[in-house]
Amino acid sequence: GVPFYAGKVAYRYTFTLDRSAERLAVSLPDWEGTLGELYLDEKPIGLFAWPPDRLELETVLTAGQHTLELVVSGNPRNQMGPHFSEGLPIVYSWIYGAKTAQPGEKYMLWPCGLNKLPVIEASR
Repeated sequence: GVPFYAGKVAYRYTFTLDRSAERLAVSLPDWEGTLGELYLDEKPIGLFAWPPDRLELETVLTAGQHTLELVVSGNPRNQMGPHFSEGLPIVYSWIYGAKTAQPGEKYMLWPCGLNKLPVIEASR
């Protein structure tokens, strides 16, 4: 609903472990953005920037509830353009843009955000 937003969006999930774990793996099966920052119980644990979209952490997690937060950074291209070509912006993108404005459905925007829930695997 905010196609020109280029900032960050945080997705927060809680999960419960029935017993303690020594390893945690988090995978993102389908996401779009320039960078993903992952936090576990409010502590940074890694970045998603290129495939494979999986982080593995070796740490002791106690049984009980934990919070996982993923912060996805948007793309400035959606905010600044060019909105009607696939190439890099040049001065003419803005000089003639207002004179040849296109309807909203013609805008070329880059998708951003989570399309599927993260997959969390905890093991001993």
